[in-house]
Amino acid sequence: MANNYILPNWSDQQLDIRHFKKEWDVKDWQQLDMLRSPSRTVSDLFWLKFPWDEVSDELRDIHVLDIGCGNGEYGTKLFEYSQKNISSYTGIDMNLKEEWDDLKKEHSFMSFIQLASTNIKNHIPKRTNLFISQSAIEHFDEDLTYFNELQCFIEEKEEPVIQVHLFPSSACLPLYLFHGVRQYTPRTVSKITKIFNNNSFSILYGLGGKQCNNIHWNVITKKRFRKNKTDLRHTDAGRYKNILYKAIKEDMKTDRGAPSFYALIIHSNRDKNITL
Repeated sequence: MANNYILPNWSDQQLDIRHFKKEWDVKDWQQLDMLRSPSRTVSDLFWLKFPWDEVSDELRDIHVLDIGCGNGEYGTKLFEYSQKNISSYTGIDMNLKEEWDDLKKEHSFMSFIQLASTNIKNHIPKRTNLFISQSAIEHFDEDLTYFNELQCFIEEKEEPVIQVHLFPSSACLPLYLFHGVRQYTPRTVSKITKIFNNNSFSILYGLGGKQCNNIHWNVITKKRFRKNKTDLRHTDAGRYKNILYKAIKEDMKTDRGAPSFYALIIHSNRDKNITL
């Protein structure tokens, strides 16, 4: 907890810090699972509005490695969000998931590896050029070990590689309670980005904000302290969707207040600039 408050605004001078402000509409909203938490919903919106065409131009064939992939749901999500512009998807997780077999049968571009270690360099498919993680690195006891492994791979590859990692901000400590081993601030994110400074450009996007955080606290967190754990998502789904829609729209109007989540893009050996 103390790590969240030690010089939280100090950061790597090469790290570009922005707030996620992207035009989106009801059609985009309808592609999301609107009954998820505010931070997960705005994370999915980020993935949906990610510049997939630009990424494809830069990487040509997109080969994804998803670290901490869980049940592999983001393999199919990103395939759809990218307009089916992903050539291969490999998911790595420490726990074997029963969904993996069905996904591999349904989608020939998907594969999975069970690996209980952050020492992954020798397990990275050679053609990988897009590393992603969603709500994963906060669970790594040694997150910097993992990123040093990626840097070794990227230096040897000498071709454009993009990383996109989504993880909790310091605001998530009171909201999520005992989730992962850490949250992140620009200062702690800088420990990651400095590993790649010799050959990369990094952007840190704040996702969501005060309105989303308030919804999470009032709708989800408070319920965990009560015997009745059913929250508004289950008792009045329509109302939850409505207030969440308005909250995300409102948070995109300002960059004040603690982000609900962060999205870090690290673009290495680049030929073009990729930004939202």
